[in-house]
Amino acid sequence: MYSKCGDLDTAQKCFDTILEQDLVSWSTIIAGYGSHGKGKTALRMYSEFLQTGIKPNHVMFLSVLSACSHDGLVNEGLSIFHFMTEDYAIEPKLEHRACIVDLLSRAGRVEEAYNFYKRMFPDPMIDVLGILLDGCRTNGNMELGDIIARDILMLKPASAGNYVQLAHGYASMNRWDGVGEVWTQMRSLGLKKIPGWSYIELHGTIATFFTSHSSHPQFEEIVLQVIGNNLQYALHSWASVQTRLYMGIGKKDVLNLKKHVGMKGMWLGDTLNGRGTLRIFTGN
Repeated sequence: MYSKCGDLDTAQKCFDTILEQDLVSWSTIIAGYGSHGKGKTALRMYSEFLQTGIKPNHVMFLSVLSACSHDGLVNEGLSIFHFMTEDYAIEPKLEHRACIVDLLSRAGRVEEAYNFYKRMFPDPMIDVLGILLDGCRTNGNMELGDIIARDILMLKPASAGNYVQLAHGYASMNRWDGVGEVWTQMRSLGLKKIPGWSYIELHGTIATFFTSHSSHPQFEEIVLQVIGNNLQYALHSWASVQTRLYMGIGKKDVLNLKKHVGMKGMWLGDTLNGRGTLRIFTGN
């Protein structure tokens, strides 16, 4: 729990107090470091784990590979994947293979990632293709991006999310003709993207927020609190969201805050429940 919520110091203290650290506890602490961008620490813990003599399983290797992926440790990740398949003869599951695709894509080696996908995935996997498409978008590989986009649309031609992802990919590469074509195809198929949402439970009551909706009775109070004296707190508390907050508050920034569903839930929790309480938010 502490690892998932980012309190790695407390997670480490809990781990250190375990008298007999087993495979589960080692996998958990390594996964915790990896998911929060501390790949080198995760690898150090993995090295310590190997010295215990406990045989790693597929969960342990997934934790380590994920840590390498999040921190851009490409050579280490590839070496561990080879170690898993060759030395321990563990058949890589879909998650392990997807981790390698993600690892290579994040490092800008999208062509290599696509070749790995074609070699290691006998059946098409739309989620893995999505990783590749994001890699093409980030690295400006338009030619390969077109190939992957066609593969995605062939697998799920009626998925609005796939069209939105494809449109974002074209936009990031300034392919505005492609963006227009994608939106046209969506309209012709009658597809609509489900709005983003989040929820928070406080004192037995669940409050749900949707993008661009302002129906909550405390909506204006929440927005005013965000853009008032507590802006700096908001920046630190929600640093990982895609929506960026700016220190200079203008009309555009207020509109972004009103649309951001996670921020609404976070500030409702602060308003009604008081700070310092651990809260976990869920949304799409």
